[in-house]
Amino acid sequence: MKLFSFQRIFPILGLFVFILLFSACEKSDKYIDWKIINQDWYNQHKNDPGFTVTESGLVYRRVGPKANPADRTPNANDVVIVNYEGKYIDGITFEDAKNKPITLSGVVPGFQEALLKMKQGEIFEFYIPFEIGYGKKGRGNIPPYTTLIYQVELLESKAY
Repeated sequence: MKLFSFQRIFPILGLFVFILLFSACEKSDKYIDWKIINQDWYNQHKNDPGFTVTESGLVYRRVGPKANPADRTPNANDVVIVNYEGKYIDGITFEDAKNKPITLSGVVPGFQEALLKMKQGEIFEFYIPFEIGYGKKGRGNIPPYTTLIYQVELLESKAY
């Protein structure tokens, strides 16, 4: 009696590989609809009147008062104090903060890029595509492939 036979192992191994591949495909497609919806929304709105699109894909505009040209613009390692609201493309707020200190080196690239364009006292609205937001993995209550919409008021910028 043979306990080990390649003829018995190959069908089992083949089934195992099939299950493994199928389960990997299932996981990678979980957010495909969300990705398409967010990309379509971004593509439809990136050229909205009054907005500027940067090379990285950040879309922004000033919606509040224009600051004094002599006012300080943050640097990449600064701590800023902001009021902001973050929304999904459907308008649902995922985060809202007042007088919040933020270290610019610790935020997603799109948020940092937008804040570096502001001066103290200004209010900006910006759209951050997933590539410069939370990416393909998401974070916390923000799913992968999410386009982020923010309205931010820069209250103060401190060099550290």
